[in-house]
Amino acid sequence: MRTTTMFLVVYLGAFLATSAQAEDRSAIDVVALVERAHRHWSKGEYQLAIERFTAALNLAPQSSELLACRGACYLQLADWDRALVDLNQAIGLRPKDAALFDLRSKCWIGKGELAKAISDVSTAIEINPKDADLFSLRSRYWVRKGDFSKALIDASMAIDLNPKDAKLFFFRATCWEGKGDLTKAVSDLSAAIELNPREARFYVFKGLLESEKVQHAQALADFESAVRVSPLDARANEMLVWTLATSPLERVRDGARAVRHGREFLKHSTNPSPGLRRAVAAALAESGQFEEAVRYLETVAADEMHVEDVRELNAALLVLFRNRQPYHESLQSK
Repeated sequence: MRTTTMFLVVYLGAFLATSAQAEDRSAIDVVALVERAHRHWSKGEYQLAIERFTAALNLAPQSSELLACRGACYLQLADWDRALVDLNQAIGLRPKDAALFDLRSKCWIGKGELAKAISDVSTAIEINPKDADLFSLRSRYWVRKGDFSKALIDASMAIDLNPKDAKLFFFRATCWEGKGDLTKAVSDLSAAIELNPREARFYVFKGLLESEKVQHAQALADFESAVRVSPLDARANEMLVWTLATSPLERVRDGARAVRHGREFLKHSTNPSPGLRRAVAAALAESGQFEEAVRYLETVAADEMHVEDVRELNAALLVLFRNRQPYHESLQSK
């Protein structure tokens, strides 16, 4: 999916290419202003970049490229209304430029106007129906709307147009999960891994789904693969420790290994997440170190006191550990 920076680079390049042979003074001044604007953009100085683009537009007010560039700067500052003014004007000058509709859709998202964002991307697709990124973007917007059926249609079209992009399979897997079809989600993640076996998040997501399917041995293998390709990935390490500690399958559980791995990772983690610390607490309980497990978990519970999603889990784990019982996941699918 194209970022705002990609749009700016494209439009900046287009403007400079058409101005390369400029000889009159005003055109030369515009090029100098635009080059300075780009330097500010590269440093994240978006307000200064806007000032330079504004000066350039005073000299070249009909430049759709410069309007798009300034609109992109406003987008970076989350100034949706000013971005819309520039992009509306740019689209008026170039109504067949699909990228401008793509860019404007991001303004609508910022303003919470999902229907208008979908409409803009649909217009862009009509202009350029062979652009996989556009179908992928509209698919993401459908997910925001909760319409996973339409999201799947667009995600599948994106894959048809660009079948070698692993990220497209990864995203379609999230759509299948939204529809509740974990088998197809896992299949897409397997395809993503085949295309890009060095992406830890593919393995982590697949492992989470395998856990939901009660395929704990496969989930463990996926988390091990994630850690192997990205040893410092916090989520991958957390899930590896958690699975080793809490799997309902005795052949998968290994409390001692979970404690070793968790403690080793904590040595290299400057700000370990509560989830990782909770996993280590579960590992300590699994290995019979209940007093230390309670101490670990009490600090986690204190940090997450106001996090409703995990407050009950922490309380239940504390009861188990204080009663010298480990925690094991259910053998039934979630």
